[in-house]
Amino acid sequence: MDNARFGGTSRLPELKVIPEGLFKGYVIVHPRWGSFTKEDYLNACRSVWDEESEENVTVQAEKGSFDFRGYEVADFKLFDDHQVPAIMLHGDSIHFNMSCIRKMACGNYIELLVHPIQKKIAIRPPLMENRNKIQWAAGSNTNMSSRNIACKAYINTLYQIFGWDPDFRYKLYGVVYHDGKDSACVFSDIDASVFIDRDQYLSSEGVDASGQLLSQSGRHIRALSGDFENAVGKDYYLEMNMNEIAHLTKEEWQTRIDGQLCGSKDKLKVTPYDELREFIKEELGDLFEEVYTK
Repeated sequence: MDNARFGGTSRLPELKVIPEGLFKGYVIVHPRWGSFTKEDYLNACRSVWDEESEENVTVQAEKGSFDFRGYEVADFKLFDDHQVPAIMLHGDSIHFNMSCIRKMACGNYIELLVHPIQKKIAIRPPLMENRNKIQWAAGSNTNMSSRNIACKAYINTLYQIFGWDPDFRYKLYGVVYHDGKDSACVFSDIDASVFIDRDQYLSSEGVDASGQLLSQSGRHIRALSGDFENAVGKDYYLEMNMNEIAHLTKEEWQTRIDGQLCGSKDKLKVTPYDELREFIKEELGDLFEEVYTK
């Protein structure tokens, strides 16, 4: 009943994790249910994801190839981030920019997923009967516009998963991938902009920008996550490795795999009928006997 205020009036929701494919380990976000915790997401992810199996970046080069070790690809946020697919998250709603909507080209609805171990957010086109689909855009074809998405049911849990400050806004940048008619977008916590309230930042010595202050826009100051004192971007080979996803095989791609149901340690305790009847009888007294007799 508590979650009915988020529109979750149907049957109890199911926590599902993707077992294979591009989104292996990602947990599907239920947009109208606020009772799944950070631990629920982590346990669901770990049921199919082996943290120790993650491989380091390896590079194969031909004889005579130029050695790019020590080189960096400059971070785009040092210049202009408007053309990069992005998602903005804050306390009341989340919002995708038009660059993301245009490049995904998947209509007005998406499904939202999160990888609580890798700290990534992903989106994919949903099936029309998908009860977890979220409307992220309005209009059609060339007349589409971005739409604010209500997120109060799950935003606090996402902030806990990413270890974010609830007073700040966060902007994650993504990469859109296409394979035939299918598409997907993955946003990483590595490439985050942090938006801090200007008055709060100027009046408090305890605010940590966690990066380099770049600009001021209205009431907010934008900062970048990461260490820009010793670098200007990602290692060249790490940047190239992040783009390798575009060359996955059909078997590795598989963005449409449905999530498998994750069990909960706590069983739903249902009061037996006879016990419930006796409780009501005791509370209503003679009125119960009168109603029951009729």
